[in-house]
Amino acid sequence: NDALAGYIGVDGLYTSMWMQFAGNDVGSSYKVAASTDINGVSTSVAYADFDEAGKEFDLILGYSYTDAISFDAIFTNTNYAEDEEDDKAFEFIATYKF
Repeated sequence: NDALAGYIGVDGLYTSMWMQFAGNDVGSSYKVAASTDINGVSTSVAYADFDEAGKEFDLILGYSYTDAISFDAIFTNTNYAEDEEDDKAFEFIATYKF
């Protein structure tokens, strides 16, 4: 079920680190991110705090089986300041390049 992520509509197929509403928040926003390869799995982690707008955590794992086949798993946890509950999303993607 598609929903908004930040101020950008999610396309229902892939959600990357949208974290776009920081540009509209002039306060003390920040984002930290790190990435590395662990045993052939590309790993990316990010956390952002948008002062009064909300917070977001993203974990993206990717594995290339061959040059043409890859698999990704994405977990996003967003907490908008006006909501009391976190919005969590899990996505699994298989890609075949032809």
